[in-house]
Amino acid sequence: MFGYVKPFKDEMKIKEWDEFRRFYCGICVSLSKKNWISKFFMTYDAVFFSILLAAINQEEHVQNKKICFFTLSKVRYFDSKSIDYATNSFLLLLKYKLLDDYADEKKILRKFLANFFPKKLNIFTESFQEKVRILLSKLNEIEKNNSKDLDEGAKVFGELTGLFFEDKGKTEDERIILKHLGESLGMWVYLIDAFDDLEKDVKKNAYNPFVSAFGYGGEDVNEFKDRIRPMVREKLYSLLNEVVLSYDLLDVIKHKGILDNIIYLGLFNETERVLAGKRICRRL
Repeated sequence: MFGYVKPFKDEMKIKEWDEFRRFYCGICVSLSKKNWISKFFMTYDAVFFSILLAAINQEEHVQNKKICFFTLSKVRYFDSKSIDYATNSFLLLLKYKLLDDYADEKKILRKFLANFFPKKLNIFTESFQEKVRILLSKLNEIEKNNSKDLDEGAKVFGELTGLFFEDKGKTEDERIILKHLGESLGMWVYLIDAFDDLEKDVKKNAYNPFVSAFGYGGEDVNEFKDRIRPMVREKLYSLLNEVVLSYDLLDVIKHKGILDNIIYLGLFNETERVLAGKRICRRL
């Protein structure tokens, strides 16, 4: 739902980019089968998750073709258990986020959209779904209370992300590594999105952890961003360091070129793009 976990295309081989696109289109097709509205919320994060799972499981993919609604051209896409799990994870998060937004803001459209989702996503246990609901509710409460602790909301979102990563570990060690990777990546996503949205949040008088933590006093927003940018950069890079350290502990062979590009180049490129205030492109 954010779209920052993406490859650095300029440094990818053509073969790797084509493979990444087939994962991307695979997620899109999978979303269409389960809930066509969710396609319009799709971002790169679920694609990365599906590739990581495929690499960990050393999974083979079925390759199919279809006409793409967006490009009106024939595309090749992958179909696999990893893509299906990543799709369901995305749907679960999106569904409860929409319902949580409705409960907090009473925006009917949120509930209307959530009603299009399957009543139960049986791929997840009820206890797992309850953990997701609790963490989203906790995050909502933190933001509603205008927390001045920069890490408080980020840690909850990181814990939420870590749930999905940890759940797919095959051994205890792998579960620990994946959990730490998911938590660090989730915190990075939460904070980089907050900095990216800072100007918009100030205009809307919406919660932003940087506004609360660093005491925005109504000055020019760009001057405020310039003032806090060194501290934001240090924070984001400390989290990326944890992501890299966790990733390096995983035994990744399959799709290694794509994953290396995302972890070592894509995340850092996105960090500098957001810090520089450049706009994001959310689709291929």
